[in-house]
Amino acid sequence: MRKSHRAFTLVELLVVIGIIAVLIGILLPAISGAKAQSNAVKCQSNIRQLVTALINYSVENKGKFPPNVQNQYRPGGIIIPNSFNYWYDEDRLGKYLPKAQIEPVTRSVSGPIMVCPSTDQNVARAYSMNMWASSVVDQAVFNKSPQRFSQANQSWSASTPFLGEFFDANSKGASELILIGERWADQPSANGVLTRSGMGNRSDATGGAGVRFVGTVTDLQLQTTGQYVPTEIDWSRHRKRNQGKGFEAKGRAIFGFADGHAAIYAPEDLADPVTKKSRFVALWSPYDRQVP
Repeated sequence: MRKSHRAFTLVELLVVIGIIAVLIGILLPAISGAKAQSNAVKCQSNIRQLVTALINYSVENKGKFPPNVQNQYRPGGIIIPNSFNYWYDEDRLGKYLPKAQIEPVTRSVSGPIMVCPSTDQNVARAYSMNMWASSVVDQAVFNKSPQRFSQANQSWSASTPFLGEFFDANSKGASELILIGERWADQPSANGVLTRSGMGNRSDATGGAGVRFVGTVTDLQLQTTGQYVPTEIDWSRHRKRNQGKGFEAKGRAIFGFADGHAAIYAPEDLADPVTKKSRFVALWSPYDRQVP
C-alpha cells in the first residue's frame, strides 16, 4: 500500500515565509552595524599608521613634521610658484610606509591606506594633515598665526583673527594635538576625488577653535558639488542609523594625534554645539586655549 505524504498548506508556507522575513529584519541591522564597525576599525588603523609615519619622519627631521606648501619662499621674499611639497609625497611619507602604493604620476602615497572603507567608492584620498603641524606652509596660512614673522622670516601683514600656532613633535600636549583628520574630499583628479593636503586653518571659521569642529552655516563650498558644508570635517562616514544626513555636522570622525594614537569622536565630544566653544579634548594647536 502506497504511503501518502502530507504537504505544507498555503497558510503554513506563509507563516514560515513570515518568520524568515522577521529574522532577516532582525539580522540585517546587526550585519550592517558589524560592517560599519569593521570599516571604522580599518579607518582608525589607517590613520594610526599615517600618524606613526609622520612621527617617524619627525624623528629624522629635528622634530619637524612634513611641509604643506604650494608656493615655496626663498630669502628676500622670492616666490617659487607651483613648487608643491606635501605631507603625502613619496619623498616625505613614502620612506616610512614601504608597503604603501605610490601614484605613478604625482608620486604621492595612495592606495587603501589613504581611503576610509566607509567613504564613497570614488574617493582616492580621505585624510588631511592638520596645517598647524606643518613645518612649512603658504604665506596665507602663516599670516593666520601670531608666529608669522618668525616662521616666514619676512615682515608680512597680519591676517586677523589668528587661528592657530604651529607645533612640532617636541610640543607639549601631544595626546591632544591633531595630526590627521577625516576631511571632505572635493578635489577631482584622474584617479578619484581627493582631500586637500591640509585642514584646520579655515579662515572663514572665525568663531574660534570649536567652530571648526561643529561648524557654521556655510563654511566650505565643495568643488565637486558646489554645495556648502558647515565644517571641513566629514562627519558622515561613521554615522549610526538615523543620525543626521547629507552634510550635517552629525555622526563621527576619526582623528590621529601627535603622540601616535587615533580615536573616534562625535562633534559634540569636541565642542559645545550651542556655544561652539572647544572642549579641549582635541586641539588644532596650542592657540586653541586662547581662542576656544
